[in-house]
Amino acid sequence: MKWFKHETDVIHSEKMAKLIEEFGFEGYGRYWRIMEIIAERMDETDRCYAELPEREWLRYLVVRRPLFHRYLVVIGQLFDNKVITNGLLIRIEIPNLLKKRDNYTKNLQVTCKKLASKEVEVEVEVDKELKKSKNLTKNGSSKDRVLPLKKTPPKKPKTETTDTVKAERSWIESYEKAFGEKPSMSPSRDRSILKQLIKVHGLACVVERIPTHIAGRKMLTIGGFKIMFNDLGVTQRGGKIEAVEMDRKLDQLAQDRKKRIALGVEW
Repeated sequence: MKWFKHETDVIHSEKMAKLIEEFGFEGYGRYWRIMEIIAERMDETDRCYAELPEREWLRYLVVRRPLFHRYLVVIGQLFDNKVITNGLLIRIEIPNLLKKRDNYTKNLQVTCKKLASKEVEVEVEVDKELKKSKNLTKNGSSKDRVLPLKKTPPKKPKTETTDTVKAERSWIESYEKAFGEKPSMSPSRDRSILKQLIKVHGLACVVERIPTHIAGRKMLTIGGFKIMFNDLGVTQRGGKIEAVEMDRKLDQLAQDRKKRIALGVEW
């Protein structure tokens, strides 16, 4: 979802007044931040939730753990939101966001429905043509006979797995291996980030660093992966050697020289 409706008088509602009374305007702002985080992950389906590690929620909302958990209880009671805790992950659902969809997301829904109805219309037309051809075959002469139409199976589109998709699959597999469930992702945004990382560092480097990042259990999103990427020891391509690899080679050369000196081959 690119945007959602925000009524100008919502602050005067009884529920919002209670939220502000309990947590001040920080509580008011955090509620809309949660709405933005969830809306960013919504698509043409009825998905209306975001599932993130607790650390990520605390970082996004700039709040401490005790206050965060009390805040979740209050907004759950006031706005009928659902909060589900599953191990290290916290899932927040706001069904009311489905009523505030932007036109872009609504158009996606309509397009999907139109495509489905067109497929049905095509099948009906083919059936009609087959019936006509059968009637002509029965009633007409041998010269006037029309061969029945043959249904040709639709050609399967050729699909090519891109480097971005490969990196995305690697992230999902590593996350599932570490936590036993699928990560919460924003496909368009996350693929854009992975595409840029692959362009700069190469697919092999990106895929190699994904398990290391997830094992660190910090900033477990594609955006967090981008932020911490350079700290994982990866440098840009174009002839440059990683600092770690360079140190290892220099140490090896020094050891080889000491051996040659000891054997009297070099001084």
